[in-house]
Amino acid sequence: MLHQTPDNPSSVYQALHITEILRAVIQSLDRNSQKRCTVVCKAWSEIVLDVLWYRVIALREFLSAFGNLQQTQIIGGQTKFTFVPAPKYSDWERFETKYCSRICVFQITEDSSYSEVLNTLARIRPSRPLLPNLHTLECHGLGGVGIGEMAAMFVHESITACTIRTLGDYNEATVAFLETLRARMPNLTELSLTLNSRARYDATVKTFIQGFPKLKRLTIPPFSDSSSAFVDLSELPGLECLRVVSDLGQGIINNFIPVEKKLDCFASLTTLRLFCSYQTATNFFRNQLSTLSDIEIFSIYHEQPAVIQSLLTDISKTCLRVKAISLLLKKSEVEKKDVDLTDALTIHHIRPVLSNPSITTFRIHHVRPMNLVQADAEEIAHSWPNILHLSLCPDPLFNQSAPAEPRPTLGLESLLPFARLCPFLETLGLLLNATSSAFIPADDAVDSDSLTFDNLHTLVVGVSPIERERSVATFLCHMVKSGFRVVYESEWYTADSQSTDSKRWKDVDELLPVLISVRIRSMNGMRRICNGSASATGAKTE
Repeated sequence: MLHQTPDNPSSVYQALHITEILRAVIQSLDRNSQKRCTVVCKAWSEIVLDVLWYRVIALREFLSAFGNLQQTQIIGGQTKFTFVPAPKYSDWERFETKYCSRICVFQITEDSSYSEVLNTLARIRPSRPLLPNLHTLECHGLGGVGIGEMAAMFVHESITACTIRTLGDYNEATVAFLETLRARMPNLTELSLTLNSRARYDATVKTFIQGFPKLKRLTIPPFSDSSSAFVDLSELPGLECLRVVSDLGQGIINNFIPVEKKLDCFASLTTLRLFCSYQTATNFFRNQLSTLSDIEIFSIYHEQPAVIQSLLTDISKTCLRVKAISLLLKKSEVEKKDVDLTDALTIHHIRPVLSNPSITTFRIHHVRPMNLVQADAEEIAHSWPNILHLSLCPDPLFNQSAPAEPRPTLGLESLLPFARLCPFLETLGLLLNATSSAFIPADDAVDSDSLTFDNLHTLVVGVSPIERERSVATFLCHMVKSGFRVVYESEWYTADSQSTDSKRWKDVDELLPVLISVRIRSMNGMRRICNGSASATGAKTE
């Protein structure tokens, strides 16, 4: 071991004197290890304090910086905290000198047991902002006290990002709190607002967001009628990312933007997430959205293939820069009884966007398997040479075990065009048939480097049927590289992890690393033999 002395410093010793490297090392440690680093030396202590106090998520730890907290119980079993002894102004000065300027992100979770100590803190604080360098405030839960909410005392005009999450019923106190934030955070550029979309907050949200003309990223609930709010949002010049999502309700029902507003709306929007039916989304995409590149739509309905085709047609016409499209289902909401077994997606329904070679991500969920054949796989691979992530309904609601559902027609041969034509592909999701030799090509089908995936690391087979796991693994090992995974998953059926197909695909996933390693060793051995033969031939010639 090389001793670290001033005359003989090791490279590690020298590296840890570089602030950026030391900070990265400390950030990778757990919190207890970080705290132990404060006693190494003053330089380390300063960096550790910067890391520890950059983001504060525990209110108790924050308040402990002002003095000792004592926990007591009052009548009814409710817990409360008090300072013992009461802090003095000198305690505030100590906090201001040592910790205050380091806090940039503050998360506060509603907890009435801290009300008394926060009131004490409010009395000793100066008139200037409590946390002057705070740029991100996260508020989880409200106490129903309006402008008296705990989070209100940390708000100031330098905050640029704010998260507010409360899922209770409509409350006038919540409206009052939002009005306070609107007045005190004029420079907000990022806002995430999670409210109960079933409550009567739609007018409140519309007024609230009008107070933030500098917004770049916005998350709001999908109220049933969001058309009025969308008209205002469309005129925000800097809005780049808009998410209208929720875990509750039916999503947006009414149309978004009147026809007269369809031109020059959302001038800077690049990313869009919507919770609504595809028909409602179609109305939105009839507006010209020239900057939009990333689209994700969640629906709770059984969407008809014709509606999907119409939506993709409008996207292809109005979103000329689109690169990522995801049409997804909130699967827990879709009922089997509502499914028409005669409707299945085909390549015809997604063909409107196949003409865009810039697509890098395409994901689609449906209650039925996509009806695809080998020629369709060839067409898709040829159309999207830049694709990174592709998922074509590997996990439909009706899987192959349903009596009325035929088995998938795509075999492992469908992977070959993607290996040949899509060099950047990283994840691929397909519903495959691996039940007989007719669907599993022979090993010699992969006879060149052009049929090897360069970057593919995950194949999602959804609920694909399989009966010949060894043949499947042998075929795949010639196409993929170390680190490749096969994932069998179902969001519809909780028992699928114990199914026969699941166990067989797991066997494939476990067998592949062994076969890939054997193949690599074999190839290296062949290269050594060839190189040795070439050297021997050269020596004889001389």
